[in-house]
Amino acid sequence: MTGRTDRATFVLNETIDLPAEANGPGRRRASLDTTVPLSALSPGPHVLSVTAQVGRNKAVGREIPFVIR
Repeated sequence: MTGRTDRATFVLNETIDLPAEANGPGRRRASLDTTVPLSALSPGPHVLSVTAQVGRNKAVGREIPFVIR
């Protein structure tokens, strides 16, 4: 997982093995519940980037914007 801002960057790389289940033909799904430390971030807008990969398949990612006040 990676967090970025326009003023600074911090990187938290964590690999978590999750059991995946079928979600239709050629699709897989899994659920993740974890805590991400945000105390090093200053107030303002940030983006949490999450990347997932199953085996040797192409990685997919999502970006989640949030604001620390």
